[in-house]
Amino acid sequence: MSGHDMTHRMKPSACVRASVHGEGVVFLHVQDARLFAANPVGADIWKGLERQLDADAIAGELQERYGARYETARAHVIQFFHELERAGLVERRRP
Repeated sequence: MSGHDMTHRMKPSACVRASVHGEGVVFLHVQDARLFAANPVGADIWKGLERQLDADAIAGELQERYGARYETARAHVIQFFHELERAGLVERRRP
């Protein structure tokens, strides 16, 4: 599967506010008043999304930062994308 697959190109939803801090990131879904939290790796993935990076690019950054295997990092990024999408915090980015 290519990083250019639409499932791997996401962007933050307009209805989410995020606060990145030393312990990770906290998300507020403003329409539903729901809170979500993620660890520092989740915060790094979120920052990549804000910079419009796809799953491949974010996985490369995680590999470099944490010394993780690229394939493992990419699988975690894609899984996190799906979790964020189910929560309504991201949406698919159109080309």
